[in-house]
Amino acid sequence: MRWLAGAALTIGLAACQDAEPAYVLLTYGSYAASPVVVKDVTMNGAPVAHGAIAATEADLTTPRTTDYHTLGYPPATDRTQVTLSATWVEVFTHKAWTATVTGPLSAFARGSATDTILVGPVFGPNGLMVLTSDPLPTSATDIPQVDIARVCGTRTAEADFDYTAHPGQLPGLPEMLQFSFPPVTAPECPAQD
Repeated sequence: MRWLAGAALTIGLAACQDAEPAYVLLTYGSYAASPVVVKDVTMNGAPVAHGAIAATEADLTTPRTTDYHTLGYPPATDRTQVTLSATWVEVFTHKAWTATVTGPLSAFARGSATDTILVGPVFGPNGLMVLTSDPLPTSATDIPQVDIARVCGTRTAEADFDYTAHPGQLPGLPEMLQFSFPPVTAPECPAQD
């Protein structure tokens, strides 16, 4: 009898992982050496909210993302997949990038409410975008990290912009520019003009 109850619970949890969510908890991050200005984000083809600046140390510390947005989940044409597209500008190189990544819905962590998935794009040097879905930590020492997909973005030179020359255009940018940032070392994506 206990086996039957356990099997039913396992089947129920699996069904929750495959069920299309009602909400998404969307967060953003960047590698320590490569803060970015996020210009546009779409999920499953629908525009979604985003914070203008992503400046975390996703390659060095956890949590990897910040700037949380709870949104209604935009339905997907393929209900088993989640597609995220973004355009961003690297603050220190002034280069713009665009990337699209797709991952299976079942791979995304669920929030404390099973009708919410966790989605966190992380941006790195030379147009790297990592689509993460880090589960909620179970303790201060158990902070799992889940990468759904990683891609080297496409240069989008027409969107290049030097935000360091115009820091007043974005709230928080003048304060961010006062911090010291490490140099880029061993980037995953090749440099592009």
